[in-house]
Amino acid sequence: MIGWEAELDLAASIKRGRRSLGNSSPPASEARDISLLREICLQAASRIGSHSVTMTLSDPMAPGETFIAALQEILAETGFPPTGLRLTLHERRLADNDREQAFVLAVLIDWGVQIWVARFGQDPSSLRLLRECAASGLISGIGLDAILLKIPTGSWRPVEEAGRETDELLDPVASRFYAASCTAMQALGLKTHLSRITNSTQYAFALSAGFDELGGGCRELESIASLEALPCP
Repeated sequence: MIGWEAELDLAASIKRGRRSLGNSSPPASEARDISLLREICLQAASRIGSHSVTMTLSDPMAPGETFIAALQEILAETGFPPTGLRLTLHERRLADNDREQAFVLAVLIDWGVQIWVARFGQDPSSLRLLRECAASGLISGIGLDAILLKIPTGSWRPVEEAGRETDELLDPVASRFYAASCTAMQALGLKTHLSRITNSTQYAFALSAGFDELGGGCRELESIASLEALPCP
């Protein structure tokens, strides 16, 4: 699994909300996503094999109709298989009850594109919403960020741990909560992914919690990645 992560574009969200009904031009963040996706598909189309490409959309209300039209052109132009593509959306997008927006997601599902949810536990979340989306087959997986496991800045620590780097420690409450969340998501039939792992402690947690996929940069993951040449830089 090869992934491209994007940060939430709040400016795009505000502009999207202020656009008039007569103005159908896509926000800048959507244009960037489309441009990046075209480049990814061009690079990976001939070498996708057993790999899949995961891309996090930067606009919290994406994808829209313009994105779907652009994606259709990209797939036809590059020959990239839609079943090899996973788009990671924000929960806000799934909570949108607009009929046309729901149609956009249905088109992606029909094409075989997998839809995942990003930033679980970082934004206001609804387990009921995820449960309903999982039951309907709309989403395939959930992504969590390893930063959720870090001890909050300024928290009290025992004297024997005071000399250790904070990044190497896990918040015990957060660890139990997100390990249980992983189990809960899998009970719904969803796959789970822990991203941006930066050290061995987080890597060990991901294994013990039973995450289906891991991503980031630590010596264990780098050792695994070195065993096979990836199809994209």
